[in-house]
Amino acid sequence: MDNKVYGYARVSTKHQSISRQIDNLKKVDSSIIIFQEAFTGTKMDRPVWNKLMKIVKEGDTIVFDEVSRMSRDAEEGFEAYKDLYNRGISLQFIKESTLNTDNFRNASTKSIEINVSTGSKLITKKSIEAKKKIKEYSKDFDGSLSDGDVIKLVGISRNSYYKYKGEMLA
Repeated sequence: MDNKVYGYARVSTKHQSISRQIDNLKKVDSSIIIFQEAFTGTKMDRPVWNKLMKIVKEGDTIVFDEVSRMSRDAEEGFEAYKDLYNRGISLQFIKESTLNTDNFRNASTKSIEINVSTGSKLITKKSIEAKKKIKEYSKDFDGSLSDGDVIKLVGISRNSYYKYKGEMLA
């Protein structure tokens, strides 16, 4: 089974030039299969995007010039990103390489969950462990230690401690 590399280029109106995006996509992979359209990025329901979503499969890669070419709506864009990531499709953003899905797949030991509907709250393995210890040792929960002693014992910053404690009391 051959994995394919697709490029997705989009402009908002037919009067804009798409050639710069296409040139950048071709630099990534000379055999890239390019999908292009002139359609607003505020909607995920776009004809060419929908066609690409139907043919892309596990192991394939979709390359974008920048993240705004995929979506301008953060919540919808994140849902599409998450769906493609979970389907085993790699996403590559030329201008924002830190968002590439391979970065997250390679960091499997660092569990990260982003919940967009609650204001992009970041939940990490470190925060989960720290909250367990705060609950166990703090006199405000199940323990008998003062805030200062818990901060030292858990080994986190004062700001992180009060942030986590506040989240737990909320």
